[in-house]
Amino acid sequence: MSTSTPQPPAGWYPDPSGSGGERWWNGTAWSTETRAVAAPPAPPATSMAPAGPAQYPAGGTSYGSYAPPPVGVWRSHADDRPLVTGMGGALRTVFAKYATFDGRATRPEFWWWTLFNAIIVAAFYLLVIVLSIGTAFAGYSRYPMGPTAFLGLIWVVLVLWGVAVIVPNLAVTVRRLRDAGFHWGFIFLALVPFGGIAVLVMCAQPSRYP
Repeated sequence: MSTSTPQPPAGWYPDPSGSGGERWWNGTAWSTETRAVAAPPAPPATSMAPAGPAQYPAGGTSYGSYAPPPVGVWRSHADDRPLVTGMGGALRTVFAKYATFDGRATRPEFWWWTLFNAIIVAAFYLLVIVLSIGTAFAGYSRYPMGPTAFLGLIWVVLVLWGVAVIVPNLAVTVRRLRDAGFHWGFIFLALVPFGGIAVLVMCAQPSRYP
């Protein structure tokens, strides 16, 4: 008794002649139809380029049209500069960092604070001038406490203001010098003649590491 070997079903199989393609098997014999083997699909391409800074919509920030990139791109943990867009923001930041000499300060933070101090001092001096002229022409009777005592009180308030802001003035200047790429020790230039002008020029420089 003989048994027949079952044949594979019809379909495309590797060409037994070794052509590298496929040949059609009709279920009983090889046909003359051949075809090339389809190449496997290529894996999806992955970009090896490093990710750049995250893009943010423009919003009038102190860093131009983009917000500061997150920590880990090129903004270190020591860079704690807040977003300052006006005098109010500068005052809040400077008083919040009243005696903080670490970190950095942006140009808006420093210059809005400097402008605020200049306005306060100018207002005190203007008040002194106006009162001095008024007492000279109107006499002393309008001032029950006496013009000398009244003007003296104004000077006392001005001195108290200067003492109150000396620490935040030094702190914000140190942070601004560091942000501009200068050593904080340059602040001592203000102790020599015309050295304060050099300190202001350095504080006017853009951020060294934005």
